[in-house]
Amino acid sequence: MNDARIDRGSSMHRSLSIFVHLMIPFVFSIHSSRPAFGATRVPYGGQLKAFLAAEPSKIQRSVLDSAYVVAIASLIYEPLYRLRADGTLEPVLASLPPEVASGGRKIIVPLRPPQPTHEGGRLSPEDIRRALEDLATAGSSAAFAFLPVRGGRARIEGRQAPLSVKVVEDREGASLVFELTTPYDAFPMLLAVPQMLVGGPDDTGTGPFRRASATGTAEPANGSARTASPRDREGWTLLPFLLHREGRPFLDSIVITPIASRFATTSVVEQRRAHVVLGVPERAPQEVRMLDWPRGPAPQELITLSAGDGESRGRSPSPSDLAQLDAAIHRTRIVARYLGPAARATRTLRGTVTFTSPTSHPTANARTEPGRAHRGEGGMPPRSTVANPSNDAGPRTLLVPKDARFGQRLAERVQLDLIRAGISAKITRISREEATQRRRQRNYDFLLDTLYSAAPSEAPMAIRFHGLWQVAVAQGCPDAIDDASLRAFDEATEAQRAVLVGALDERIREACRIIPIATSPPGIFIRSDVSPISVDGGGRIAFANATSLGLP
Repeated sequence: MNDARIDRGSSMHRSLSIFVHLMIPFVFSIHSSRPAFGATRVPYGGQLKAFLAAEPSKIQRSVLDSAYVVAIASLIYEPLYRLRADGTLEPVLASLPPEVASGGRKIIVPLRPPQPTHEGGRLSPEDIRRALEDLATAGSSAAFAFLPVRGGRARIEGRQAPLSVKVVEDREGASLVFELTTPYDAFPMLLAVPQMLVGGPDDTGTGPFRRASATGTAEPANGSARTASPRDREGWTLLPFLLHREGRPFLDSIVITPIASRFATTSVVEQRRAHVVLGVPERAPQEVRMLDWPRGPAPQELITLSAGDGESRGRSPSPSDLAQLDAAIHRTRIVARYLGPAARATRTLRGTVTFTSPTSHPTANARTEPGRAHRGEGGMPPRSTVANPSNDAGPRTLLVPKDARFGQRLAERVQLDLIRAGISAKITRISREEATQRRRQRNYDFLLDTLYSAAPSEAPMAIRFHGLWQVAVAQGCPDAIDDASLRAFDEATEAQRAVLVGALDERIREACRIIPIATSPPGIFIRSDVSPISVDGGGRIAFANATSLGLP
């Protein structure tokens, strides 16, 4: 009997030993695994294109605040390649996913190798090092500039910078290392770097366009040549950061090009397709759109703030009423004041609380009836709107989660501010199902309207095809387009591609369960698990994914 017990004990010991040996590699793989940065579903958000009217050190603080919020709210997942307006592809900043260390206070960005052999190549580590030694001050044009989004000073010199930046080289290559040097729990800021760091044509031949030559001429698959504009290699890249002790850093980038050269050298397609415009001329289109964190809670409550008492008296609010409303909203500083500490304290906000301003008609003196949706041809939002938000008489909308106590307190605070300013406020609640369908339809229509805003002769089918794919990804339905569709598109003629684009539109609507709605209230409504945000009801902050927006 003792022998039997020994045999059973030995058998259990062997089984346990085998189990432990099998689990050890699995445990270590979990600990050291890195996110699949090349996939569509990545934890870091994606990339936006933006234009600023001047170099970063001369941009107003409010615009920088907008740029930061825009960047961390990105939903476009294209971290490895970006589709240019001329149809060519280009790689982005990092060759690997950013590494997070020191409890979220340090981010390491592996850089792609430099390409000094042709014009537009990336900067070498030594070039970056020299640029870091000459941090930009107010009014200068140095390559790098520290731009605090909130707190601190507009001018931050190297020794006083709350964020240290250095280049580290090892056997695997060079990396940019960003590390907080302040005791703050959270310190959002922007770092401006030359666009050359992320520029350079695609050299892998991915998609319908093959490898670009050293002169910058891309060779499409159909045999025709397309020349990349030298302007594509100008400008800066903004790297926004929000680092805090909870280890939830947000890292994204915005490609910035001088706006004067953009309007002088580019086509309508390049001006309107897949760009976020943070500074525009007086007559440029104006849309106020913004998306939220990739996987935030669904908002279930709409709080509509109407200027003056226009509804009770049957008149539209005056420009003075709207100016007071915008000023009251601006004073609350929703994102800057509450996003960090309140989100950490309640775990319910997660970026879902902000303001939205409806679009207005393309005439300078247009008036908007409060509560009425604006639709263009075919149920689309209007393609052109005024650049002056004070002419927009529609209500401002605040979205909060229904069960969030913080959201309720925030709404009460905003209402109190408005009452003190002599402005009325009205609360409107809608069901979750209704909000879900409104968000899907409004967002999808708006993205497509921007995508198709140019004349067909000016919009290559490749741009529309890839743009629709981005829309599908943004709507959470990347499987709407498969490898077979990609191959068919690569081999198709231009006429056949037009048919494929139309079929893809229908497929996305079916895959994403987008149901047309006859009417929608002003504001932006998107997928139920992605909450809309837009900041500053006057329209001075703009965002949309794969869309073209404007600021006054």
